Amino acid sequence: MSDDEKQRIEDSIVDADDPVAKDGVTEATTGDSSTTASEESTQNADQTSEEQKISLFARLKQSISGHKKRTAAIAVVLLLALSGGAVYATDARFAVMNALGKASAEVIIFDEKTQQPIPDASITIAGQTAQTDKRGVAKLSNLSYGRAEASVKKFAYADKSEQTLIERENGTYRFALKPTGTPVSIKVKNGISATPVKGAKISFGESDAVSNEKGEVSLSIPPQDAPKATITIQADGFNGAKAEVELAQTKINDVTLTPAGKVFFLSKRTGKINVMKSNLDGTNPEVVVEGTGNENDHQTVLLASRDWKYLMLRAARNGSTPSIYLIDSATGKLTNVDEGKNAQFEPVGWHEHTFIFKVIRQDRKAWENGQAALKAFNADTQKLATLDETVGEGSEYAHTSQYFSDVIILKDNLVYAKVANNYFHKPKDNEIMSVRSDGSGKKVVQSFGEEAMYGVQVQSNKPQSAYFVVHSQKGRLFYEYENGSLQKKDITDAAFDAAFYPAYSVSPSGNKTFWNEPRDGKSTLMVGDRDGKSAKEVANKTEFASLGWFGEDYLLATKENSELFILPSSGVSEARPALKITDYHSAAQQLGGYGYGH
Repeated sequence: MSDDEKQRIEDSIVDADDPVAKDGVTEATTGDSSTTASEESTQNADQTSEEQKISLFARLKQSISGHKKRTAAIAVVLLLALSGGAVYATDARFAVMNALGKASAEVIIFDEKTQQPIPDASITIAGQTAQTDKRGVAKLSNLSYGRAEASVKKFAYADKSEQTLIERENGTYRFALKPTGTPVSIKVKNGISATPVKGAKISFGESDAVSNEKGEVSLSIPPQDAPKATITIQADGFNGAKAEVELAQTKINDVTLTPAGKVFFLSKRTGKINVMKSNLDGTNPEVVVEGTGNENDHQTVLLASRDWKYLMLRAARNGSTPSIYLIDSATGKLTNVDEGKNAQFEPVGWHEHTFIFKVIRQDRKAWENGQAALKAFNADTQKLATLDETVGEGSEYAHTSQYFSDVIILKDNLVYAKVANNYFHKPKDNEIMSVRSDGSGKKVVQSFGEEAMYGVQVQSNKPQSAYFVVHSQKGRLFYEYENGSLQKKDITDAAFDAAFYPAYSVSPSGNKTFWNEPRDGKSTLMVGDRDGKSAKEVANKTEFASLGWFGEDYLLATKENSELFILPSSGVSEARPALKITDYHSAAQQLGGYGYGH
């Protein structure tokens, strides 16, 4: 108690006839008739009477009615102490606390046998009721301090009632319940990685339980006539599932959950090429975009952005000429991006949410400007932009023209070559180009004149670099583009031709890469860092080819160009094999090397 509060109480305990009172505070006065401390002590010891107690009791009650809450609360302590002494000390303390405010409580309900939390249990304290969450935790507020009746109820558990003491402003209270049903042991695993699933809610009727960090849970199930029961399993980030479990107490029932998400693919199972989707384990397949019947095997291509938010579809849906379409994976909405009766579209790939493609305008002559274009469609803004176009000059009998080499998508930009064709005309330089996917930063990295008279080709190399091969009269010259600069490389023809150039797929975060390498006539799947270094085998001696990522934790692979599989990025084993998702229709035209899509 502070000195000011003490003074307030001392000021409040005065004779009722004292003449001075201001702002609800009675001021005491002293004079010649004041007694000494020793005299007062003797007097109290010998002469205290019931009448004096009653007089002081009345004056304290008078002070409570006219003072602020906190001062009044302290006066209550003195009042109750005078009324009964130590007998009422605890109740007096709670009376003061209730005068100052109310309490809140965090209640934890758990199974007394397994110690696991119990969700959806009902807890009532002093008339306030709440339900526990999946952690077995409930919150109560506006509770009065002091003794209170606590009542806990949960299906398949014995009801529990007991006295509890609310004595802290934010207290934690634990209650153990005794199961009345059959304890069924269950272990919940990730259906792809086989790792434990923590926090999975297992339900049978009104009986619930939550798995621990090992994926283990004991569910109390009321007595059943059958030896088995069907439970429901739910967990954040996973598809819900039902599973049949044995009720024998000695049996540990293994159940699996599939991570949430949809994978999209082409399928010809109906006779037409449809865009379909399914869960990651292949369940719940459904048609997203139904084919019109005009699509053909060679020209129909589906590519997904790294996060699977958008899909690019090249298909001849109306007539025989393919167009470029966007599919929103969340809604299935189909949007026409670009079309033309005399246009030939060549998909390149995704850079974030921008799709890159080339178009060749067949109604323009080779020597006319804009006969070919490099385009970008931003799926977020729905804006189509032309990044670059070819230029030409001359006539049918003497002209120069250009075409685009393969386009390599890197982390920050696109690189490619504009290759010149000179026909009885003044030669035009070959150019190695760089541009960002939004059209900014376009520049000529380097021009090659007569030394590149036979053209320039591009080859993907590491995840963040590309090789350019300049074909000169003296042979091939090799250059590497990396980190915004072009450097000549001392590579022999034999070494360049013998090297294997993986098609790296980059994870959504950009921090990891995935590819396959040929080894002993089989395929080995590899995962590395953003630069393809620190490589780790995730599957060896397989028939798989890498396709791409699903999130940061899962990889997609194909088998025989017609089966789609998913596996954990940590790798597969005999106990944890790759999981087949579905059979699918593969386009005759294969696209690889762009790395930033699927």
